[in-house]
Amino acid sequence: RVSEALREIAQVRDVQRRDAEGLALIREAIAIDSQLVGMEHPSMGENLYVKGTLLVELARFDDATDVFEQTLAIDRVTLGPDHPYVALTLTQLGDVRRRAGDAPGAIRYYRQALALQRRVLPEDHPSVGLTLTQLGTALADAGDFGEAETTLREALRVRRLSNDENGPVVLSTRSELAAVLSRAGRHREAIAITRDALERRVRARGNESAAAASGLRDLAAALRQQGTDASLREAREVSARALRV
Repeated sequence: RVSEALREIAQVRDVQRRDAEGLALIREAIAIDSQLVGMEHPSMGENLYVKGTLLVELARFDDATDVFEQTLAIDRVTLGPDHPYVALTLTQLGDVRRRAGDAPGAIRYYRQALALQRRVLPEDHPSVGLTLTQLGTALADAGDFGEAETTLREALRVRRLSNDENGPVVLSTRSELAAVLSRAGRHREAIAITRDALERRVRARGNESAAAASGLRDLAAALRQQGTDASLREAREVSARALRV
């Protein structure tokens, strides 16, 4: 169908970062489908999801929120209120609000997504761990470091169920937890977690790996946050090591 072809081209334009062109194409697809199948049809939900993604890339966050809300309403009708795609759209809405600087809005959407996922998905499903991580970082953005820490520790527990302890998923969650502790002023704990994550990256991937460089950058950031003369000196040394890697 013409609308499907237009949607596929719009997605290609998104990948190519030609978002304004993609937006014009997806609007045309929406106009066609609205005449052929009406607004409450799965293909319209797909069209709107692509449109929302393109609007996000153009930093039109309020417009993107409106479009994803339309997608959400269609998904709930066509797929059912407990379908995993409904949770996916809710997490997308959370991401949009977080990028817009609206931490309370992001938290609201992430909580809804997490509640749905825990009803319909296994405990160790990757989406559960991801949404917990997203919720934890949004809580930190809102200044609720206590609940952010609790949520990220739960994310770490869930992600350990189905991921290697030294793999990128678990280590990235450790880094998120360390960043929250650092923002809360608990620098020693944050640095200890970050050092441990770096050691695990090095053991798993080697001293010269991209994973090691990422761990070094995380450690340098944690040391800078501590702000003492000694930690700032070490941060400079660690940053230099990261550049060499």
